[in-house]
Amino acid sequence: TVVQACTTFAVTSGASSDGSVFAAHTNDWGSDPSPGKLQLIQAADYELPANRSTSGGSIPQVSHTFKYFTEGYGAVNEHQVGVAESTCASKAFPDAPANQGVLNIVDLSKIVLERTSSAREGVETMGALAEQYGYKDAAESLLVVDSTEVWVFQIFEGPTAVGALWAAQRVPDGSIAAVTNAFTIRDVDFDDTENFLVSQTIDLRDAAADAGWWTEGA
Repeated sequence: TVVQACTTFAVTSGASSDGSVFAAHTNDWGSDPSPGKLQLIQAADYELPANRSTSGGSIPQVSHTFKYFTEGYGAVNEHQVGVAESTCASKAFPDAPANQGVLNIVDLSKIVLERTSSAREGVETMGALAEQYGYKDAAESLLVVDSTEVWVFQIFEGPTAVGALWAAQRVPDGSIAAVTNAFTIRDVDFDDTENFLVSQTIDLRDAAADAGWWTEGA
C-alpha cells in the first residue's frame, strides 16, 4: 500500500522528559525513488544583488545563508530551527485570478532554515515572503521549532494573483502539537501577538467575509 499522507508532531520543553523541544515528520511519498534522503547543505555567502531560485521563478537572495539538513523538505539548521510538513486542504476563493506566485511549501521549508535563527523569526519570514512574492501550492502546515518554542504555521493560496493567507499559533509550553493533513488553528486572537501571527497584507477576516465563509459575531 502506498501511503501519501504526511503526519507531523512537535513537543514543547515542558512536555518532554528531558526538557528538550523536538518535532517529527513522516515524509510519505508515492513515487520511487523517494526524495527523502538526508542531505547537508553548507552555509554560503553571496555577492548581492543575487537571486535565489524557487519552484516558480526566483526571489532576491540574502548575503549569508545558514547550514541545514534537507530530506526533500527542509529539516533543521545550525541554529536548531526545524520544520515538519503536512499537506492539508482548503477552500478555493471564488473568482480568484490566475495564481502567479513563485513559492511553494518546499521552497518555504528550506528558506526558513537558510535565513532564520528562531522559530518565531522563521514564521514571520515565511509569511512575509509568501505575501510579497506569492504562494502557489496546496494548503500546507509547517511545525516550526527551535530550542525553546514550537509554532504551528498554516498557509494557503489567497484571493489575489500574488499573495498568500496564513496564520500561526505558538504552542503553549507543556503541550504538544500534531497535524495530520488538516488545519488545526481554529480560533485566532488577533490582539495576542505573543501567541498568534497572521497575514499582514490581507486581513483573514475580510477575506473570509468577502468569500461568504464567515460573518462577524455569528
